[in-house]
Order: sequence, then C-alpha cells, then structure tokens
Amino acid sequence: MKRVASTFALSVAVGLAATSAAMLAAAAFAPHSIVSIAEADLSLDPRPMLSLFASLYGGEAITTAAVLCAFSIATAVAIGFLNSGRRLRRSQGEHLAAAALTGIATFYGAAVVAGSPVASIFGDGPAFLFSLAFCFAVLLFDHCVSVEEDPAAEAAFRAAMAALTDEIRRKERADGSESERRRRHNR
Repeated sequence: MKRVASTFALSVAVGLAATSAAMLAAAAFAPHSIVSIAEADLSLDPRPMLSLFASLYGGEAITTAAVLCAFSIATAVAIGFLNSGRRLRRSQGEHLAAAALTGIATFYGAAVVAGSPVASIFGDGPAFLFSLAFCFAVLLFDHCVSVEEDPAAEAAFRAAMAALTDEIRRKERADGSESERRRRHNR
C-alpha cells in the first residue's frame, strides 16, 4: 500500500459517513431504534441524537442517508483505485476521491445555505469543514510525494549502475596488478 495517508483519511471519512447513513436510515424507518442504540452505551445520552434525528422527516432522512451512502461507496472505490498497481487506476482513484469530497462539501453547503435541518447532521462549528480540508490536503500530499515507476528510467539507472560496477572492478584489477608489479620489483 503506497498511499497510506490518503487511505487512512478516506477510510475515516467512509466510516463516519456510513455510520451516519445507517443511523439516519434507522431513524427514518424505526425512530425507537435510535433510543436503543444510544442506550446500549451507558455513557451516551440519547437526547441529542433524538433531537437531531427528530428534526428530519422520513424523506429527508432517507435522502441524506442515500447521499452519505453514495459518498461512502464512491470513496471506498477510490481507496481501492488508489492502492491499485496500475498508474491509470491510481489517477482515477485520486479524481474519484476528489469528486466525492467535492460532492459531499457541495451537499453540506447547499444544506447550510438553504437552512435545512440536514446541515445539523454535520455538527456545529468548523470540524466538518476542517475534516474535508484535511482529506483534500492528504490527497494532495500523497499525489506530490508518490513516485511513479518509469520502466525507461529504471533501465537507464540499472545500465548506469552496471557501468559503474564494471569501472570499479576494472580499477580494482588495475590496482591489484600494479601492487603485484611493485611487490615483484621490490624483491
């Protein structure tokens, strides 16, 4: 796996989006299940989750869950492409990841501008925007530091190393025969 940073950041985004999609779908189809999920962990207070999901109607919750599911699927495919052995697939993975992040950012921006309660799913404050910026930065970082293997450059490198090795061996033989001549001469 060559792109560890991108894989990690995008995997976290997939996990959060998929979990949110599952919670939204559960809230839409069986609102009482949110209480069960929240009460399963004793340290979790179910009231914030209930108020958050209660503010969404069934259709909004399902639509938002579908958008988050599409984001999760596209990002998971992008992770697979990023870790592919082929250069074209890695390039497609970068583009797909950037498109998925742009899509979710656009969805968030539209929800905020429209004043939709869907925007509350992404939390208060700049944490969601920071995480998007972080994912973009990690993608850019991995793109900049990744080394694409070029067969022609590899062949040229191997030829240069072989020539250098041959030269060193010739020099060693020449130095060896010179020292042998000196030793014979000093006898």
